[in-house]
Formats: sequence, C-alpha cells, structure tokens
Amino acid sequence: MKVLAAPGLECPMENEPRKRIPDSGPGVDVPDGSPFYQRLIADGSLVLYADVKLKSAKAADKTGGQ
Repeated sequence: MKVLAAPGLECPMENEPRKRIPDSGPGVDVPDGSPFYQRLIADGSLVLYADVKLKSAKAADKTGGQ
C-alpha cells in the first residue's frame, strides 16, 4: 500500500528509522500487513495515498480544476 505522512509530519520507515516518509510526493510503498504501519495509520500519523489523491481530486472539482 502507498502512504504519506500526515500534513506537517515525517514518519520513520519500519526497519530504516533514519529514512523518513514525507507528507507530500508520490507516496511510499509499505507492507500492507505490517503492524507498525497499521498503528501509524490508526493514530493518524500516516494517511493512505489513495485517500489523499481522492481528497485533492474532489477539491479540484469544487474549484473547477484550478
């Protein structure tokens, strides 16, 4: 699954704590079944990339694509 950090945050990768997941960009692929990432999603530190894309597409529709 692809994830991004919540706006204003950076989250560490599970086995590479010095490597960070940013809050913007193309999203980072992480293992779907990992309890580490599931916990970060549950507490709001990570968001699913598909949700971010969908939200920005809806915002563009409301503003006329501008």
